[in-house]
Amino acid sequence: MRRLCLVAVGAAFLAAGCMDSTAGPGWRAVGRSVEEREIRALVVGRAESAAIIFGAFHGDEPESAELAFRFAEYLWRNPEDARGRRVVIVPEVNPDGLASRKRTNANGVDINRNVAVSNWMPRGRKTRSFGGELPSSEPESRVVLRLMQRYRPEVVVSIHSIRSGRQCVNYDGPAKELAERMSKLCGYPAKGSIGYPTPGSFGTYAGKQLGVPTITLELPRGAAVGDIWEKCRLALLEAVRWRPRFPVRRAPGRGPGRDRLGR
Repeated sequence: MRRLCLVAVGAAFLAAGCMDSTAGPGWRAVGRSVEEREIRALVVGRAESAAIIFGAFHGDEPESAELAFRFAEYLWRNPEDARGRRVVIVPEVNPDGLASRKRTNANGVDINRNVAVSNWMPRGRKTRSFGGELPSSEPESRVVLRLMQRYRPEVVVSIHSIRSGRQCVNYDGPAKELAERMSKLCGYPAKGSIGYPTPGSFGTYAGKQLGVPTITLELPRGAAVGDIWEKCRLALLEAVRWRPRFPVRRAPGRGPGRDRLGR
């Protein structure tokens, strides 16, 4: 049922002309999954300063993709709300996992444990958190890394979901202030730790290794997308508008420059 809701959101985008995959602005393929499904991104704005929002690293967390799609639709219609920041939104990092309703990708790899950081480890293949035979071995992981290098974001939000009651605004790197601001808006507590080890995680890579303020927004699993949207819309807007008090390191790369994907 939830996957059908996600498809319905995509269909609404098509009807509105926002998911045109040929000419003009809208959604563009930025890579493909193991099973050759397109991984799409929407870019709003052309500012030098960028924010990236990722959804559905885990295929059994469809709430994350639904919220990212809804926020993308909102921001496409209201680009002025980004207040001078380029926003890149990738609702489905793991489309194969979403299609099969599994946490991992089609190779059985947890995309959120497959990043080349110092604490990466090849956990057992049969576990839900298998980090792959090598770091960044999966095409989905490489798409994420390419986008980080392409846009060199100054803030990153990775949307996930967790058992209801444990929802939170988790932060990595210099993002405590942002997490606290988002917490006040959505009502989820700001936390510097999710409460268990996450070796090879994207948050560790972006926030701790690169030094980019990084938020992992953990939604309550199973909650209605309408309720999540009402709680989290302003928090996501805060993330894309937020400017740190002091300059922060940006992801390595050549910088955004001209981008024909932007609106």
